[in-house]
This record gives sequence, structure tokens and C-alpha cells, in this order.
Amino acid sequence: RELNARLRRTVPLDTMIRLLLALVLGLAQAAGAADYHVAMTRASDANPCTDASRCLTIARGLEVAGAGDTLWIHGGVWTTAITTETMAITGGSSWATQLLVAEWPGETVIIRPASGTRVLYLADEDASYIEFRDIDFDAVNVTSDAVKLTASFTASHHIRLRGGSVKNAGDGVLRGDDLEQGILVTNGADSNEFIGVEVAYNGEASNRDHGFYIATDDNLVDGCHVHHNAAVGVQIVDVGADGDPDRNVVRNSDIHDNGQAGPTGEGITVCGADNRIER
Repeated sequence: RELNARLRRTVPLDTMIRLLLALVLGLAQAAGAADYHVAMTRASDANPCTDASRCLTIARGLEVAGAGDTLWIHGGVWTTAITTETMAITGGSSWATQLLVAEWPGETVIIRPASGTRVLYLADEDASYIEFRDIDFDAVNVTSDAVKLTASFTASHHIRLRGGSVKNAGDGVLRGDDLEQGILVTNGADSNEFIGVEVAYNGEASNRDHGFYIATDDNLVDGCHVHHNAAVGVQIVDVGADGDPDRNVVRNSDIHDNGQAGPTGEGITVCGADNRIER
């Protein structure tokens, strides 16, 4: 009773109510988490996307999956982009309620659009707190960046790529200012993580095409293999509207043989404040 009295004296009622509501919401989200499946064979978008009754397209899988869920993509070469321009994509509100989009264990998933601009394009705050795990993003058939995290009216943020690869941006045609980055992060898309990703063979003839081009804050590049990109391996730089990129971290990464287009090709270039490069 004495302890309860002390708690009542020290914790305001409105704070206790907010904490209880957060706990109830978290439990409800955890209880409602579901697994969904998409596959290229024996599947239909009329199905409920369960393992026993899989959906046929990634677009349909992303339409039904949301906060706390896992969308399992089964093996194959998928010839569609993942993009907020044409798909309804809703992530979580924290990493605890993230949407996980993952390769089914033991199978290889390659996202290789047959045409278009990018492979993965997220530019909507609803499409935040999403992890893509062990997926290969292949930009060999698109005309611009392989992966772009940015804003349309609002910015995607807290996107995590874990494992997999980002390769082959660039179709060999220079189009003025149309760049061909491996991963481009810009326009307020903050707080993203790239963990154990291979980023390679991106860019063509332009020495402005980098493996990573990061122009926002609080991003992490950890344990990545960044090689054979046209210009810089990891460029952290101000692009005007974003201001200086701050508090980014690059660590534990193998960065080599970039600058394939010449004449410049540093492993890492950095501007901004409180950015850290760690071995």
C-alpha cells in the first residue's frame, strides 16, 4: 500500500493513462500480427495470401500486409518494381511494429523490373518502419537509381535493408541530371539502416553515380560490401534543400574498387556534422 501510494503521488494520472493505452495498443498489434505469402506459381490475387492459399503479386501482398505483419516472398525473378507511386504500402509506427518483407528461407528472391525508373521507390510517410530482408534488388532494366528513399508530399523514413543486394543501376544512357545511384536517400527520408547489403556495379559513364548517395540524417551503413560502383562508394553530402546530412554512421563495411567511371572514386566522402566513420 505504501508503494502504491508513492506511485500515485509521483506518476500523474494522464501519464499513467497514456502508458496503459500504449501497452494495450502494442499488445493488440502483436496479437494481430500475421504472415502473408506471395508466389509465382499456384497462386492468385483472389486468395487470402496465406501459405496454403498464396497471392500472385507483390502488390497484392503489400495491400493486405501492414504493421506488425510479415510478407513472405517466395523464390523467383519478380519483374515488378516496389513503389509507393502505384502500390498501397503501409508500414509500422515503430520498429516494434515494423512490416517485414522477406525472402522465404531457402529460396532466392530477385526484384528485377522489366522496365521503368527504379526497383524500390518509397516516398510516403505511411511507408515507414519497413524492413526488407535478404532480397536482391536488380536494376539492370531500369533507367535511374536502384533504390530511392525520399518524399513526395511526405517522406518515408525508418526503412531497413538487411542482407541481399542492390546492383546494376544504369542503362548506359546519360540523360542530363538523371543520375543512376545504387541507393539514393534524400528529401527528408531520415533514420534508415543498411545492414549487410552488397551494393555493387551501379552507375555507368557518370562520375556522379555512387553506390550510396545519402543526403539526410541519422542513417546507418553497417557491414555492407560496397564495390565496383561508377563513382564514390558511400557519399554523404549536402544537396541543398536537405541541408547538411548529420549523425550518419558508416561502420564495419568493406568498400573497395569504386570509381569505375573515373576520374574520382573515393571510398567515402562526408560533409555535415557528427557523422562517424568506424572500422
